[in-house]
Amino acid sequence: MSGARPSGFKQGGGFLNNVDGVITDYEFTTEFPGGGGDKKRKKNGKGDFTSLYMVLSARVDGADEDVSTTLFAGSADSFEITEEGKTLLPIDDAGIRANSGLGKFIASMVENGFDETELPEDEINFEPIIGQRVRFVQVVNKE
Repeated sequence: MSGARPSGFKQGGGFLNNVDGVITDYEFTTEFPGGGGDKKRKKNGKGDFTSLYMVLSARVDGADEDVSTTLFAGSADSFEITEEGKTLLPIDDAGIRANSGLGKFIASMVENGFDETELPEDEINFEPIIGQRVRFVQVVNKE
């Protein structure tokens, strides 16, 4: 039985923090979940900018349903999202930036044992991460 006493709170450290689970799906979108649709925003006074996101779904160990989190992936103006939402087609010579939320997440997976060679060299598609067991740990962004 759950109660209001801190001694009975579930451990885990927060949303997708210090928990284990399996990545179950992802989708690229320009819509921030719950954010009300495609919106342009200014970035550093350099004009209109449409954000690109990856909505990542995972099943945390012991849970009955998936949860999702949103990772910033860069400028949607630099890519076309394929119909199924799994692949980005670069416009010109665009790519995922290492300092984006998505770039840091994928780099962290590789640093923690995911084989980078499972990811394609010739397209931006992350389907090989689906089904991977991971430990989610939130890291403070000191930037």
